[in-house]
Amino acid sequence: MRKSLASILALALAWAAPGSALAQTVGFNAAGAASPGALPAAVKISQSPGAGLDLGLNAADIAPKGSPSLPALTLPSARSASPAAPLVSPLIEAPHAEAAAITHAPALPAGKLEPLAAAGLEVSRQDGKLAVNGVDIPAGERVSKMEAGEARTAGESVMDAVLGAEKPQAGGSIPAVEADMPEGATPSFLSPSFHNIGRLRRNAPIAGKPLSPRPAASLLGTAFAAVQSIGRQVAALYSRVAEAVAQFGSAYGVRILHLHYPYRSWDHIVGDMASDDKIKAANGEHPVGALREILNRTGWTAENPAGLSISFTPALMEIARKLWGTGWIARWREAINWRTKSGAPRMEMLLTGFHFLYGLLPWGASADALIRWNVKYHELLNKEFWGEPAPGQLKIFRPPEVGFSPEMVPSLVKAGVQVVIVDSHHISRAIKGYDASGMPNLPPPNKADQRNASPQQMDYYTSGKDGRNTKDVLPYSLLPHWLRYTDPADGKEYRIIVFPMTGGPSYVAGYQDFPNEIVQDIAKYAAQGRPLVLGLDTDGDNAWGGGYSSYMEAMPRLAHWMDSNGHHFGTIQEYLTRYPVPQDDVLDWVEPGAWPNADWGTPQLSRWLWPPMKTVGVPKPAFDPSAWNFKLQFHALLTMAVHWLLQGEAALKAKTPGWELDMAKVLKADTDPSAGPLEKAIQTVLRAFDSGHVYYSPEQDFVQIPLLAAKAAFEAAKAILGEQAPKAPPTIWGPTRFPWNPGGENRGEVYGWRSHTYGPEFDAYGFVYSAAGLKRVELKWRASTDGRTSPLDENLRYDGSWDSAKMELKDPIAQAEWGNLPQSDRIKELPPMAHARVSPGSDVLVDYYIEAEDAAGRIAKSPIMHVYVGSAAPASR
Repeated sequence: MRKSLASILALALAWAAPGSALAQTVGFNAAGAASPGALPAAVKISQSPGAGLDLGLNAADIAPKGSPSLPALTLPSARSASPAAPLVSPLIEAPHAEAAAITHAPALPAGKLEPLAAAGLEVSRQDGKLAVNGVDIPAGERVSKMEAGEARTAGESVMDAVLGAEKPQAGGSIPAVEADMPEGATPSFLSPSFHNIGRLRRNAPIAGKPLSPRPAASLLGTAFAAVQSIGRQVAALYSRVAEAVAQFGSAYGVRILHLHYPYRSWDHIVGDMASDDKIKAANGEHPVGALREILNRTGWTAENPAGLSISFTPALMEIARKLWGTGWIARWREAINWRTKSGAPRMEMLLTGFHFLYGLLPWGASADALIRWNVKYHELLNKEFWGEPAPGQLKIFRPPEVGFSPEMVPSLVKAGVQVVIVDSHHISRAIKGYDASGMPNLPPPNKADQRNASPQQMDYYTSGKDGRNTKDVLPYSLLPHWLRYTDPADGKEYRIIVFPMTGGPSYVAGYQDFPNEIVQDIAKYAAQGRPLVLGLDTDGDNAWGGGYSSYMEAMPRLAHWMDSNGHHFGTIQEYLTRYPVPQDDVLDWVEPGAWPNADWGTPQLSRWLWPPMKTVGVPKPAFDPSAWNFKLQFHALLTMAVHWLLQGEAALKAKTPGWELDMAKVLKADTDPSAGPLEKAIQTVLRAFDSGHVYYSPEQDFVQIPLLAAKAAFEAAKAILGEQAPKAPPTIWGPTRFPWNPGGENRGEVYGWRSHTYGPEFDAYGFVYSAAGLKRVELKWRASTDGRTSPLDENLRYDGSWDSAKMELKDPIAQAEWGNLPQSDRIKELPPMAHARVSPGSDVLVDYYIEAEDAAGRIAKSPIMHVYVGSAAPASR
């Protein structure tokens, strides 16, 4: 019974945590033992789908041998029960029960806790702290440092508040009440009233047993009278209970470090690496030594594992090996080989491939090839550098720039990827009814992208700095989910886990000591039985410069603080192992886009894609199919390069049945004499199309490297084809559109940092390329006039009737930027830009895609895109 009092307290505190519809089980020690440090597991809190919290007490663990068995207790729903209902319903006799269970319906929403007046019990949460009847629950960190007497007093105050069902009087806590109970006596719980607990405080006999004076029951004192030696064991017990309760309102910190350096001309690379930096790197001082030191901190334990999630790009790995050799690799291998309790690496190496803009690929066979080549190349390089992956290690993909679009999902799944990291606010913005106000640097989400219904009331949390903020819906956007994508050709469904990085807080973490209050602000919204993910993802050192303070001071401080305050700090795999994503937690969509650090998180990915438009002599930016910029050229070159690589691959397969590309030869193509022209060209293309080439201004390297790579792909494929006719169908990049919200509001960088409303029409554009020549290029579109704003399953397939619009083709070769490239190294053509305008009417959902046919009759189709067209007045042009 004494131990069951602690269970009642745990239940009361669990009531304060937000509700859940997902399964979660937490085991913790709630009973002392005769031998110091032995704390047998006696209590289990769980949460089941459609139900509430279950708290099971194992009678064999919590009651002395020979004592009466505990009955079953049922706690009525907080939503359905009458306000006058007691906290615990009448007890039911169960003399032969093996265990007692307390069932609790979903808890009250975080931040809106109401007094549990019927039982006189009020649980509140303020500034991340829990209080019962006005008595604060001390943080685990504080309790762990208490002397035994202080811990006992703190525990008694809390238990007095619970058992007395009273609020403390002004000026102090509830005074202790004497209860008559002999040493070792165990009262029966078989009386039909919850007030039996309260009777313990009123000197009344319980189940006919004579009582003698004794201090009142408390969490750490007489509630655990079976504990022979209180001392430090009491503080440890209290801390364990606090940790278990925190599971229902906690954050899980994940530190994702993205480390990259782009391929450039070698003199630029060497010049960028100042001599003192090279010496530090060679000596392992930064980042190698710093990361190893962080992972080796004694404050991290197996139960609350240390961890870093590293996306170390192939470009940086190969450049570092060329600059500094391989001596520094041993220390990374040591850290990677450390294991958490579940067997996952304490430093997990993520897959990222070369620094492609994965959210802006030419889709279909081209995306399949580019992602397959990148993933396999990175896997082989990881194995060479870091050794064999741990058994059961997940394939987690961290896109460069965290640039993601759901069209990537089939290609990622085919490449064996199981988890992809996305920015949290693109999960938020894909929720129906999302409020985009207060975000002036971003266009509102298009309604066609808002496909998911939030299972809870939407609470918003805005964080960031310098205007690079994210406005997240909590807890929804800070939990991993499954994402499904339907192949428009055959209806096959692909699924992948999307793991959130926390966009705004990540930007804060990259520039300063991370504020602890952000952790508390986020944690209080936990309502799913899983801790909310605080995924802090930064690109290199950001504003930390050399990174010492970030790696050696700020991050360890944050991790220690989280570990000591009921939170966790680990890796992505460790989180997913502890808290698997339920199979029915499935998103229909994640809005396209990248992290806010670079382009404020716009779904147009404007930092890497600038639309063809005019801004001079017009009242607002307007689409102009004759306009050109080097960012458009980058995507045209990628379309051309991958098309010729696919031609070469198809020719070799036709020439030699059973032939498959050997990625091991691609990995060594620049040093292996046996590598053929296709392997060499693929390696060149993978290295060349770096997001940094279009993030910054068009300096010579950034213009020339993609041009030379496209030329290499063309020449390799032509050599392989010889006299053969081209084999692969057309390659399509896009379509994308301008404006993002036709018939609605648009704002952000593309629109000159002003708010502009456009009429109910849009321009769809893309690049289409075929070595065999193009016979026709059409934009297929259809409008849903039944009032729907986002796609249903029928919108996701090519089936059905479509309107067709011939796309105008523009040859941009005359406008190409060459960066002083000699005439002999220039390409002779660029893929034409295809363009068509759609005027579907107002307040309609439009599906659209590009269909292209080459001279040999081979047909290619882009993915189906979707846009909601509003009802604003037509724009002036």
